[in-house]
Amino acid sequence: MPRQMPKKNLKITKGEPELYDEKKKPLNIAMTPTGAKMLDDLAKNMGLTRSDEGDQAFL
Repeated sequence: MPRQMPKKNLKITKGEPELYDEKKKPLNIAMTPTGAKMLDDLAKNMGLTRSDEGDQAFL
């Protein structure tokens, strides 16, 4: 299954999904400080948020 890419150039409306066709569900995960820094660095390099990078990793 191909990775779903974020939608671009959309007007952001409170309570509506910003990048995808569905709302995000809150999720808590535990990571080592090294893993968290790697996720932050990867997201920053890709121009994404931590949450969006997490989605991309699993889509």
